[in-house]
Amino acid sequence: MTIRRIKENGFTLIELMITVAIVGILAAVALPAYQDYTIRAQVAEGLILSSAHKISMEESYAQTGDFEKARMQSYTETPSAGKYASAFKNFNSNTQNVVVVMLMNGPKVNAKVSGGMYYLAPEIQGSGQLKWKCSGSLAGGDTIEAKYLPSSCRG
Repeated sequence: MTIRRIKENGFTLIELMITVAIVGILAAVALPAYQDYTIRAQVAEGLILSSAHKISMEESYAQTGDFEKARMQSYTETPSAGKYASAFKNFNSNTQNVVVVMLMNGPKVNAKVSGGMYYLAPEIQGSGQLKWKCSGSLAGGDTIEAKYLPSSCRG
């Protein structure tokens, strides 16, 4: 009579525990990175909403050589509102110029950037062309952490 050994298939308890630990470590690293990514996407919505305001300022400059028409429009225009942000033109007394302000005030905006703002200011180049300079803060407003701003607004 011979005794056969039957080999059992499957994972041991230690192998399963190691696998669960590895998945836990990966999740601990991935979740904060994903949260930062979603916040950056929410903040970027402001740049999309700003396009109509930028165009009206460019038209004002092309027609009159200044932003006075855009400044006058800023008093009567309604802000462009999105899910996470709103954009509007505002007169900046520091630069004596009209800027496009993106305010993070949407109903579904993340608490880390809620109430924060950033803005686009037109800069006139030597050739008469306009270049838009983005900044992460505006006098009197809350700033948004640089890691959440679009890359053109950092620094």
